[in-house]
Amino acid sequence: MGHNEIVDFFKKNRQVIKQSPFAFLTFFLIAGSISFFSVKWIYDNQINALKEQIAAKDERIKAKDDLIDEYRQRLKIFEGTQSIFQLMTNKELKDFTIKKVNEFRNFLENYRSQEMSLLLSRHQIADANALEMKFLVLSRQFINEYQRKYQIDFVVLKNEILQRLPQNNLTPYDERVFEYPVNPLGAEAAANILETLAKNLPK
Repeated sequence: MGHNEIVDFFKKNRQVIKQSPFAFLTFFLIAGSISFFSVKWIYDNQINALKEQIAAKDERIKAKDDLIDEYRQRLKIFEGTQSIFQLMTNKELKDFTIKKVNEFRNFLENYRSQEMSLLLSRHQIADANALEMKFLVLSRQFINEYQRKYQIDFVVLKNEILQRLPQNNLTPYDERVFEYPVNPLGAEAAANILETLAKNLPK
């Protein structure tokens, strides 16, 4: 409320103020307090939301830095020597890649079994939001484990195979599922692409 609006307000309510000054003052103070705390609550929420966004960005940056460090270690960049994958023949690289993909598929099958069990027990969970949360938690656990066990090898294998192929036919989407597999379908897509690349290696 601006200065002019305050003056107009008091002019319009002059008679009321004269008749009940104490009640009016009390009302004015209460209304002012409510407005103050309402505005403060809104701004506090906005500040907290911004802090959470900043924290999430910092976490993503750290995760990406950790991933880059892991790539470097797997590729032996720090030592300046060849990686184990670079020392493999095409056949060895192909066999190793397909073995790794098959290991992943066993892991994926275990996840799908858990997902099916949860789906069959859905009648035991009355709250739809609680059921959805269980599916989300299961998916998140899968991705965390995938990132820990498979993602780095998948990326490094993909890069090594592409170095040996006559041309790179991967689309931006194909590249993205290796870097950011947001769900089990994305991780499965990366595995399928990697298997196809390995089978295309020259003999």
